[in-house]
Amino acid sequence: MSDEVHNRQKRKWPRIVLLSMGSLSVIGLLLYACWLHPQYWIEGYMEREISQGNIHQAICGKNYKEIYQDAPLALVMPYIDRAMEYGYYDEAAGFINHFLRQNSNELTEYESEKLQAYQTLIARGTKTEVNYKQMLVDRERSPYTVPDEKIVEKLNALLLDSDYDPSLLYQEMADMTDQDDQKIIYLEEAYRCDPNNMEAACQAAGLSWTNGYMTKARELLESAYQRQKDNFEVVRNLAMLELLDGNADKGYEYAKKAYDISPDGDYAADIYYIAMLESGRLEKTRENIYNIQFRYPYIRVDLIGHYIEGKTELKDIFTYE
Repeated sequence: MSDEVHNRQKRKWPRIVLLSMGSLSVIGLLLYACWLHPQYWIEGYMEREISQGNIHQAICGKNYKEIYQDAPLALVMPYIDRAMEYGYYDEAAGFINHFLRQNSNELTEYESEKLQAYQTLIARGTKTEVNYKQMLVDRERSPYTVPDEKIVEKLNALLLDSDYDPSLLYQEMADMTDQDDQKIIYLEEAYRCDPNNMEAACQAAGLSWTNGYMTKARELLESAYQRQKDNFEVVRNLAMLELLDGNADKGYEYAKKAYDISPDGDYAADIYYIAMLESGRLEKTRENIYNIQFRYPYIRVDLIGHYIEGKTELKDIFTYE
């Protein structure tokens, strides 16, 4: 081989290397761009939060409408599945309706049937709520007195109809019942029918501790907490339960967490403040109330004042009716 040919071949190597490096750079940039777009990493984020029990954060912690704008169903379906699995029907409904109305021609038969099944499940809950409200309206308009028991009977009869949500029906029956023990039974059934019905679990727990059933209250709340560790109502009720049970430090932990989740949530600031008092983090003086009100604007000064002065006990503040 002549020196000239040999030199030509040597000169080709740098070009080939540069071309290869350039191609890899372009591919790398494309992959990086995909990674930067939330549509490609949001599912991983959602699954991480769910694995830690932070269901509300996983389903509601990002602006999914913006993230999934114009995204194909294949990317959106994991979010829809998770939202439906944990009872976040309102969050799932918008996407389901979008694909069934505007993109129905692009769906496979399996995708279409799955979305329609989800839509039917959501409609069942809506129908149950609307029907109950109509019962109450009809009672108001009736020239005759319609006792609560009659409405409970009507709701109970609907349990045999698959078009109605049994969990909501039991919750509505509890709403129409005066006896706490019977209310608890209905609410426990509501929670059993739908483990995502955190409201029913919390109401049953609150009525349980109000009537002295502390073990039952703890079982309900611990079960709910295992499923959704960042549900405000569950965490707040656990704080109340621990404070009532004399576990001030544990009560403080839950109270702080509830306040962090929703500072303006019902009684979040009050329970957090009480937990600070009970756990010795603050002195029980009236001056502290007015000072801390600037930091916790949602606190009820009169309520806390009566508690500090001994006019109101914890069991009175935390009573469920």
